[in-house]
Amino acid sequence: MLICDYLAPNPADKAVVPPLHDGSGRCTHLGVNHPVLARFLCPIGEIENFNEDPTITIEWLQSGKIRMEADAFPAFLWNGDLPGGNYDPDNMMDGFLDGFVLERTMRHIFTGPLTVYGAQLCGTRPSNASLHAMTTVEPQHIAYGCVQVCARKGGSDLACLRAQMAAHNAAVKTRTTDSERPAAPLPHPLPT
Repeated sequence: MLICDYLAPNPADKAVVPPLHDGSGRCTHLGVNHPVLARFLCPIGEIENFNEDPTITIEWLQSGKIRMEADAFPAFLWNGDLPGGNYDPDNMMDGFLDGFVLERTMRHIFTGPLTVYGAQLCGTRPSNASLHAMTTVEPQHIAYGCVQVCARKGGSDLACLRAQMAAHNAAVKTRTTDSERPAAPLPHPLPT
């Protein structure tokens, strides 16, 4: 399974439309050129504009009129059935780093593809989390997950760099504002 397969909020009910795999083997239709992916990559400060007029917002993303800079966090970092769907500009941290694609990607990377939708580990090989004795999610793990989401969605090198910078900034911010709070536990216990 590919990370881009995790983009549908409820994949058993409805797939991503238009499809991500067009059979051409090329990626030119991905990133901000795909209406669903454009929403995921849209800077969160522009998500209201995207909701009001997706076509114009996508054109502005493609042309650079909406600048996608390192400090403009992408909408996929917030929770909601649509990326950034529950974003509250007055409380930016509410739902931050709770986006379903980020969670699914991190499960895929650290506990295995079978755990993405909540299944227990059942493989014969140990997970990455087990191999590296991970018992908590640390800021650098979140940064790695963010970069993987961006890279696997057909984003450009610039989009991947932007995600990496945003994730790093988020990790630094998390460390400085929540230094007393313990790291979040993994979604389920690791097998012994």
